[in-house]
Amino acid sequence: MNGCWPLTFKTGDLVRVEGTHESKMPASKVGILVDRADAYSNTLAIWNVRFTNGVILKIWQGHLINLHEELSA
Repeated sequence: MNGCWPLTFKTGDLVRVEGTHESKMPASKVGILVDRADAYSNTLAIWNVRFTNGVILKIWQGHLINLHEELSA
């Protein structure tokens, strides 16, 4: 899990999920942030993530790694 707070993500970010698994998630656990699933909350960020297999799942931001930042480092 990503221990950095606050986490800054935006729609369109390429992410990988760590620390959790769902059977519909592809093995790569890579997807793109579609939008905030909890648009009315300022404390917890839950994102709709479209994975490489086309499935969209709700994922808590604490389980997300921003690959844009990782690739540019």
